[in-house]
Amino acid sequence: MIERETQEAAAVARDRFVDWRKRSNVPEAAGVRLDSCFASWSEQFGDIETIVARFGRVSDLIVVQRPSSSSIQEQRCFDAAVFESGRPTLVVGEKLPFAITDHVMIAWNGSLEASRAVLGAMPLLHLAGSVSIFAGPQERGRRRSGSSRVASLAWHSCSPDPRSS
Repeated sequence: MIERETQEAAAVARDRFVDWRKRSNVPEAAGVRLDSCFASWSEQFGDIETIVARFGRVSDLIVVQRPSSSSIQEQRCFDAAVFESGRPTLVVGEKLPFAITDHVMIAWNGSLEASRAVLGAMPLLHLAGSVSIFAGPQERGRRRSGSSRVASLAWHSCSPDPRSS
């Protein structure tokens, strides 16, 4: 029953994706140049963290829905994309902003994955109107400092908000 419901949900999501792709005039990946805009659909079944981290690591950008407090699956997907993939992650809500580069947030935990994601996001960071750094709590209530990341971004001519670390 779970497998059937999962396949039904995947079919609905795939149809929504195909509809969006056609409305937005975005071609499928087949036969396009790698330096162009395209989108493709892929279905994978298994542990969500493992799948998102594995496929995220070979992607240029991960796009995830802003997790709602009522969805454990959305939160697990978000966490894997942001904290395990090592790639830039675009988090979108129900209503898309006019310009996605108005404000860019970095989720910083000092890890190798976070460092790689920031490096991969550098073109977006250069376009950003403002950059904030969220340094989440560390074990035993200590915070991870984002001050070295602020200095690094300033050196790269990005404009991080020093209050954000």
